[in-house]
This record gives sequence, C-alpha cells and structure tokens, in this order.
Amino acid sequence: MRLTEESKLNIVYQDLDQLHSNPHNARTHSKHQIRQLAESMRQCGWTTPILVDANNTIIAGHGRKAAAKLLGIAEVPTIRLDGLTKEQIRAYVIADNKLAENAGWDREILAIEFQELLALDCLDITVTGFEIPEIDLILEEANRAPEEEAPPEPDFDQEPVTQLGDLWLLGKHRIICGNSLHQATYRELMGSRRAAMVSDREQSAEEISDQIPGSEPWDVLHCCRRLCVRGKAIEGYWHARGRFRRS
Repeated sequence: MRLTEESKLNIVYQDLDQLHSNPHNARTHSKHQIRQLAESMRQCGWTTPILVDANNTIIAGHGRKAAAKLLGIAEVPTIRLDGLTKEQIRAYVIADNKLAENAGWDREILAIEFQELLALDCLDITVTGFEIPEIDLILEEANRAPEEEAPPEPDFDQEPVTQLGDLWLLGKHRIICGNSLHQATYRELMGSRRAAMVSDREQSAEEISDQIPGSEPWDVLHCCRRLCVRGKAIEGYWHARGRFRRS
C-alpha cells in the first residue's frame, strides 16, 4: 500500500487559541497527568502534533493542548485530517486512546531500560510516565530469583528405599532415618561428636507438655526461655522419664 499525495500528512503550526475542544471526546486528563505531559515536553520537546478536523476541532491531542497551555506555548504543531467523515472522526477519537491501552509491556526489557536510565542520572525518570513506586516494583520483579519448581509427589505405592535405622553418607554430611526421641538414634548418627545446633519442628508449649508427663506449659516455656537467654548452643537436649535432660 502506497500513500497518495492527498493522504500525505502536512504539519501546520497554529495558535493554541485557534484549536477547539471536541465535545465528543470521552478521554479525561487529570492535573497530575497534564503535569507529566508538560514535563515530558519540557525535557524531550514536542514530538507528536495535535490532530484536528477542517474546523480546527481537536481529534487527538486534548492533553497536549492542556500541557502546552501550562507551559505557556502559544504556537503548536497540528495535522489536519480532511479526508475523514464525521463518523470516522468520532470513531477515531475513541480508537486513538483505546488502541494504545490494548498494548502490553515486556517487563524484562522495561526493567533493563529503567536500570540504565537510573544509572545515567541525566533526567527525571518520572518523565517516562511511570511513578517511582511502579518503577521500584518492576525492578524488584526483575531481580527476584525465579521460583523453584515444586518437587514431585512421592509414589506411596512403591517400596520405600530407606528403612528405619538406615544411615546415609553424603560427602561430609550424614542423614539418618530414625526416631529423634531415642538416644540410640543420636549415638548412631553422631558417634562421640556433639551438634553445634539443633533445629526441629516448631511446637507450642501445650504440645510439648502433653508429651512430658507431669509437666506444665509454663515449665516448658521457662526451660526454652532460659536456653535462649543464655545464648548457648543446644547440645543433645532430649526428654526422658518426664523431665528435660542434657547430655
């Protein structure tokens, strides 16, 4: 498809006061957005002419007109669309705004652009139309480590590989399949060594006291708090005969 001479666009500079608002324009512009447009024009210049019909009624560019007025610009570039019918103009007024909204963003590329623009530190980054919190969120998403895939569900129908009492040697690491409440499990795993730290499933004081005959939740809380306050490593703590004991 080739453009005819009649369809080629001609830019004409006109006084801002000669341009009329379109009563069929459904697009709204907040004061904040108009200030953003004005700042973009101030830093990057005027890059997009205002589209008008034969009567100088604005087809596209109401926001640019308001920004020009805010900046005190008296003469603005316009393009007159003489070849459109009234119906086509009314449809284009909507399409000019809506079609841009239908586009998306490649957030990975967008993050790279923001990172490089911020590193250059040569302009106000909000001239892009993005607010600082939006930019922070995009950069945070780009720097976030990808989520690991969930491990496959075990097949409980198969015969288990590991049996109670098995000790696995993984380089310098040792893993045992056993009961953590039995001293024999620790002797098999640790030998004569002692652990620098022990981490187990978090339990409430009520759950622990239920496992220790004759104890109350306050006794368990007091014991645990004393261990934490002293800041010492936990070494072989277990319970037997209804009391906490230390190896």
